[in-house]
Amino acid sequence: LIILLPLIAYSQVNIESIRNKNTKEGFYGNIKGGIQVQKGNVDIQRYDSLADLHFKKNIHHILLRASFSKGYQSEKKFQNSAFSHFRYTTMLHKFLGYEIFTQTEFDEFKSLELRQLLGFGIRLEHYFEKYVTIASGFGMMNDYEQTLSKQTSRDARINSYFTIKSKQNKKVNSLFSAVIYYQPLLFNHKDYRINLEANVKTNLIAFLNISIENSINFLYDTRPPEDILTNDFVLKTSLVYNW
Repeated sequence: LIILLPLIAYSQVNIESIRNKNTKEGFYGNIKGGIQVQKGNVDIQRYDSLADLHFKKNIHHILLRASFSKGYQSEKKFQNSAFSHFRYTTMLHKFLGYEIFTQTEFDEFKSLELRQLLGFGIRLEHYFEKYVTIASGFGMMNDYEQTLSKQTSRDARINSYFTIKSKQNKKVNSLFSAVIYYQPLLFNHKDYRINLEANVKTNLIAFLNISIENSINFLYDTRPPEDILTNDFVLKTSLVYNW
């Protein structure tokens, strides 16, 4: 179970930040929930939820993640988004594997009624001693979008990423991770998306498996839906309980 205390905004999730090679086989997961209530000069109500479910067996790893966010200011909605991601990874060798994924996303305040991704690719992993992991991936994906104005598009994109993770000690609760995604159109490199995220998680109460996680997320889209800014910057602080 993870209790989420949002500071500024709730961002699109980063799949790489929740991979954990050292987790034992079988089912495991976590749940995040957040609520913000402010009364006075500004009336705000905001609700966030997120759930992860994993299954690992031998060289196979299945991941399902879903999230939902909604917020109101003086009874006027200012946030309404949802996200789901399914990924299957098989490591054929210690350093080489492949993965397939699908993703569905909705964000009213980015004028995005529906985004559906379907992709595949290869994954490379390299481990330094026990506590440092470097991984990269390269593949293709189909990107379908429908805006709130009912405009639609369907594109082929390259999907690539590079990530580094470092455990601070033997405890899983202490961790640093950073990842960058680069997703250009297959036939137009001037149309691309970048997702850069860094996370630092440190023990707060070690014997209770409670930690604090801070993250910074930068999202950039050269051609977002109409009337939407090209970039977003998100800062989060989370109180985490692992089970």
